[in-house]
Amino acid sequence: VVVDSEQDKVIVIRNSEQLLRYWRFKDKDNGVISYDAYAIIPNFKTYTRAQFTPATAKQLMSKKYVSLSLKWDQYFNDLISITRPRTKLTINAISFSEFLRRNKENLVTQVANWHGMPTYKELSNILENMDFIADIYDLIIPIDEEKHALIDVTSLLMIYACGKYGMDPIY
Repeated sequence: VVVDSEQDKVIVIRNSEQLLRYWRFKDKDNGVISYDAYAIIPNFKTYTRAQFTPATAKQLMSKKYVSLSLKWDQYFNDLISITRPRTKLTINAISFSEFLRRNKENLVTQVANWHGMPTYKELSNILENMDFIADIYDLIIPIDEEKHALIDVTSLLMIYACGKYGMDPIY
């Protein structure tokens, strides 16, 4: 699984032969072939690590997830400000999936009724996209921050609705 945010298709599945062709660089002046592949080893401990499998990469490349794959960074950045990565010491927390199981219907209903324009399905798709990313990165919500997360996700959905459909002044 290759993740390259500079490409149109951010996530691509390549076999070993395709990977070698992808990384190969041939100098036109002297004909030297080198491979553009560097192991990146951070000097710090990374807390968010994507758990991609070929199956999840294929799922992401399906038509259902086109909008998610194009806006992956925006979704991830929004989610990482609301949730926390799971660590070995994590206690008293719920997964983002559990959070949505508890609150999704209320979130979708409130935002759709407040704004009036977005459909329930449209807002549900956004929450499903968030859930997909949260599952890939194993993001959790501490129990004592569940209300804050509810407010944050509601705010994001309202910003989406106002950005897409516009808004008249309310006062």
